[in-house]
Amino acid sequence: PHLPPVPAGRDAAAMEAELRQIREGLHPTFKMEQRRLEETRVRQKDDVRESREMRIRLATEEFERDRKAAEDEFKAEEEALRERFLNEFEERRRRTDE
Repeated sequence: PHLPPVPAGRDAAAMEAELRQIREGLHPTFKMEQRRLEETRVRQKDDVRESREMRIRLATEEFERDRKAAEDEFKAEEEALRERFLNEFEERRRRTDE
């Protein structure tokens, strides 16, 4: 994206006016490129935000899976412990009854 070529025979006043537009940020080609850059920046920001949201969602899902697995493991171990104590109690009671 460059400035269009200067037509032959263009006078100095017209070129000065164009130069002023460029310096002031008012040149049509400059403004068009500026809009394009802004649109690109907005798209990139949106992409980054969506990527961040996806990473957060995936991390949250992984955390919940790990939390559930740890909870299930704890409950299984707790139940095994309860069964062992009940079996030991029953064994002591049987010995006492004999």
